[in-house]
Amino acid sequence: MSLELHTANVWSVDFSADSKFLVSAGDDQRVIVWNLQRLAKINYFEYGCNWIHDYLKTNPLLTKSDRQVCDIGK
Repeated sequence: MSLELHTANVWSVDFSADSKFLVSAGDDQRVIVWNLQRLAKINYFEYGCNWIHDYLKTNPLLTKSDRQVCDIGK
């Protein structure tokens, strides 16, 4: 299963109450339900940081400490 199924910006993500699923929705008019147990082999912190890398570098509203949030694991 790939986490790269959206074809446009993702604007909303939320976990299920039991934390077994993640739901994402975006500009591509798609709502995707991710089965996190099937994706358990993924390093979520690393994946998330790779996903928001450009955002952290380019968003003018972020503080210096905000930009370094992914440096914790390095």
